[in-house]
Amino acid sequence: MTGEMNREYQYGNYGNGGSAFFTFLTGALLGVGLGMLFAPKAGSETRRQLADMARNAQEKASDLSQKMKRRAEEGINTMRETMVNRDRDTMGA
Repeated sequence: MTGEMNREYQYGNYGNGGSAFFTFLTGALLGVGLGMLFAPKAGSETRRQLADMARNAQEKASDLSQKMKRRAEEGINTMRETMVNRDRDTMGA
């Protein structure tokens, strides 16, 4: 049993892949943020960079949200059309 557990850990079969990715992403973002805070730059420049990064992240999140909304609306419209066409086919038969 112990050998099996070691193989699972070694090959990454020890949990949800999404969770591992989220953990990696969180660590990477924290590393970038801490690196910027401790970099030898003026405080005002660092704050400006952090504000720019936050603004860019907000814009990307907003864009992604709008794309997801459009795709969901398209999917709903497609399903509606499919159901209407099935109803027509059923009634016409």
